[in-house]
Amino acid sequence: MRSDCLSIVRLKPYGLGIKSLEGIQNLENLENLNLAPDLHGSDDESDWTYNEVSDLTPLTNLTKLKQLNLKHNLIEDISALSGLTNLTVLGLNENQIEDISPIQNCTHLVDLRFNKNFVNDISSLSNLVNLEVFWANDNKDNSDGDPSGLTNINVVENFTNLTDLCVGGNAIDDFSEIAGLVNLEYVELWGTGLNSVEIFRNLANLGFLGLADNNISDISALVANLDIGTGDEIDLSWNSLDSDDTPNIQALRDRRVTVYQDELEE
Repeated sequence: MRSDCLSIVRLKPYGLGIKSLEGIQNLENLENLNLAPDLHGSDDESDWTYNEVSDLTPLTNLTKLKQLNLKHNLIEDISALSGLTNLTVLGLNENQIEDISPIQNCTHLVDLRFNKNFVNDISSLSNLVNLEVFWANDNKDNSDGDPSGLTNINVVENFTNLTDLCVGGNAIDDFSEIAGLVNLEYVELWGTGLNSVEIFRNLANLGFLGLADNNISDISALVANLDIGTGDEIDLSWNSLDSDDTPNIQALRDRRVTVYQDELEE
């Protein structure tokens, strides 16, 4: 019955092997839809079950949607989401998306995640000024040409409310805009080619820095940031640090910072 459809505001069909969303357009009052995998309480991915949605057209007119999780489906085209301007949380991790621009007018978004896709241009997101969480780890080029994928993150200068920034696994060419994101608490920049930590010198709210697998050779700016202290964590594994950096690492540990590292070279 139509009245039954209109009464549904939340739907969480985790990992049921769903391939089509046809019919969901009748749930006109839907506010929360979660199509992520079902982990079945296991850390072993072989135990997980997934949905296999590729066509988002049935979502086009569900304009009351506020939270939408489409993690680990088969999605390439998100143009159907362009009119869902009430979205506050959008999860697109682990799909096949190249063009993120259809959500450029979803300005109520506070949490946006699209790890492990093929997005190489995020300049269209400049209007998403309410973002607090931005995850774009491991976006690679889906062509046979340039494999570098996402390289320019200058748009993040507009995200002044950010507390979480994750762009690890991308060959970033300029990190300078991060220095102005004074609310940052959680940062992942592993495997980005980062060679300086100067951008963190004046960020007072940092709690976790994931900086592994980079070219960092000097961490004095982290030591100079006296707001980094008890309970904070920094991952410096697989960088260009050597035994000369031991005093700086020890200085952080003396302030009860947990520092992760591989064995330093002599």
